[in-house]
Amino acid sequence: MAKRCHINIRSSSTRRIDILSSNQVIDENYGTNPENGDVVIGEVCELGQHTKFEEPGGREIKLQRGNVVAAVLGRRYSTKEFCGKIPDNLTLKTKFDLLNVGGIAGIVLSHNTLSKVPTKLFYLGHAVDDQKKKINTLQYRMAINENNSSTGRSPLKIIIVFGTEMDSGKTSSAGQIINILRNNGFIVGGGKLTGTSRMKDILYMKACGAHHVLDFMDAGYPSTYQCSLSELEDIFQVFKGYFTSNGCDLLVMEVADGIFQRETEMILDCPSIIGDNFLFTLAANDSLSAYGGLRYLEEKYGIVPDFISGLITTDWLSMEELRSKFSVHYLKNTSESREDFLQIVNSKK
Repeated sequence: MAKRCHINIRSSSTRRIDILSSNQVIDENYGTNPENGDVVIGEVCELGQHTKFEEPGGREIKLQRGNVVAAVLGRRYSTKEFCGKIPDNLTLKTKFDLLNVGGIAGIVLSHNTLSKVPTKLFYLGHAVDDQKKKINTLQYRMAINENNSSTGRSPLKIIIVFGTEMDSGKTSSAGQIINILRNNGFIVGGGKLTGTSRMKDILYMKACGAHHVLDFMDAGYPSTYQCSLSELEDIFQVFKGYFTSNGCDLLVMEVADGIFQRETEMILDCPSIIGDNFLFTLAANDSLSAYGGLRYLEEKYGIVPDFISGLITTDWLSMEELRSKFSVHYLKNTSESREDFLQIVNSKK
């Protein structure tokens, strides 16, 4: 039965849904068949790993028990926190889990032993529209610009940033590349192709100078964990069409997690995505992870990264260790490195 419910906080994962209201109509009957991207209303009942909630503009709000929040059902893959899925069934006042700060919710399947238990919500109902139909993020996705997103070659040049694992410095690397390009007259876009929805990374890209930013949520996907290859290609086509039609010369595109992760491996093995690659950057934590990443990428995919970046570049000894095994270009925060990067960009134009 449909009824109204007062919402205290909307998550950033609902940012494209303009019909959501602070006095939202909800219906608990849709809990019998929950789907990826469904917008659900929950009451915070137990605080755990996540004590903040990211709003649509990116501001993080401290959570309190009793807060009623608008979240989005989705999956999560995180070696640092949780692996989670969409609930099989939701009934009034049953508990489900907050999977990340961006308001993606589901059921935790496994967790890093260093993380806390998940913050839990009581299910109050699905958000519904004026026709009493449930609201799902895929209904509010950005349309593909068919004129600019064909599988053929595009004038848009793409720099892809991969990492050896989570927290290896991918976003910092993407931001640094964006800043170099912006300061040298390029019209540059920033995009996050895979991951779990939140605003932090794309706002950082914007702050670094990106003229336009997107992530997979703009294509309607709350997360990309367990997406099919066709869904990943769909997100990429949205990116390609949007950044091309907005006049970007280059797109700096981050791929989440590490190169062993399922969706990342699918992208590495996908000609329709990798074939549009202009430059390839691998962010690594240390010399051994960089060495393993370089060997794996070349042996399995025939890919030789143009640059090594990330946390390894903060330590001279680690860089020298890798140099003793491979001849590599480093992307680090020095004027010499920035000039080296620009020379390679210009040589490939």
